[in-house]
Amino acid sequence: MSIEREFFPALIADGIPAYGWIAGNYWRDIGSPAAYRAAQIDMLDGRVRTALPPPGREVRAGVWLGDGVEVAPGAAVTPPAVIGDGARVAAGAVVGSHAVVGRECRIGPRARVTASILWERVSLGEQAVAVGCVLGDDVRVGAHAEVGAGVILESGAVVPERSTLPR
Repeated sequence: MSIEREFFPALIADGIPAYGWIAGNYWRDIGSPAAYRAAQIDMLDGRVRTALPPPGREVRAGVWLGDGVEVAPGAAVTPPAVIGDGARVAAGAVVGSHAVVGRECRIGPRARVTASILWERVSLGEQAVAVGCVLGDDVRVGAHAEVGAGVILESGAVVPERSTLPR
């Protein structure tokens, strides 16, 4: 249901009083995948004032790492980025900017994650690329595969090696 296109007009049509107020805080409808990803980026960019910082410890300006995160020598984490508990980033991989990597994710050798949200236990194979996408829990992206801007993958999806989404 769309609040602004269905619910509020129905209230008014039925003669039920509807009121509003000006919120002093950040507010964003995250009812679409694009809006959800944009809200995550707003948080990384500091546009959201919150009582809670991103999860994990800030190891340098704009980079938060959860407990037990392993970043191999030669891997790069570019701010702003958040990497959840127990995640592993292999040698030569690049995470960020604007990447949110969930718990226990595996970022393979020379893989790249930018402007993307990876939920829990996502695995990117060697030289896989995730740019501007949202990947649900347990998604597997094969070696040399690319998942591009605007792609949303459901939990458990598998992207075969050398595939490109969208095509």
